[in-house]
Amino acid sequence: MDIVSNHPWTQALHQWRHVIAHGNRCYELQAWTEALECYQQALAIAEGLMLAWPEPDIGMSVLVVSHHNLADACLQLDQLDEAASHLCSAHEQLQRVAQDPGVSPDQQQAALRHQHRTLHELMRFAQRHVQGCQCSVRVARHISEHLIARAAGQSLH
Repeated sequence: MDIVSNHPWTQALHQWRHVIAHGNRCYELQAWTEALECYQQALAIAEGLMLAWPEPDIGMSVLVVSHHNLADACLQLDQLDEAASHLCSAHEQLQRVAQDPGVSPDQQQAALRHQHRTLHELMRFAQRHVQGCQCSVRVARHISEHLIARAAGQSLH
């Protein structure tokens, strides 16, 4: 008997993959509201998996994918502020993990690696949408924090 496959977080990851796949099918069919609902379910699962999964990169990845898919669906529904909020939330959650002395160094490093991806998406969003978005200050703050850290010689990823 495989102990790992019967563990609750393995079942949760399987469920997350199923919900994401269904959301992606809805997205491809331009059923934006259905896709959004699936991605919201996936995010709820991902938030439980983020620090529970024994491989930190997988835990961080499910969170980032969930938020980014939600942001994409929100954009299709012309919900710019919601899209920005999901991009910022993903970045902020990773920041908290990276700075939390209560999590393992492997989890902190995984969070830092995935922040590179969230920052890239924030920058891409800012280039395309920030003028029509009330969340522009929040998006700009994350980008400027990165630029300041880079100028000071610190790496956020």
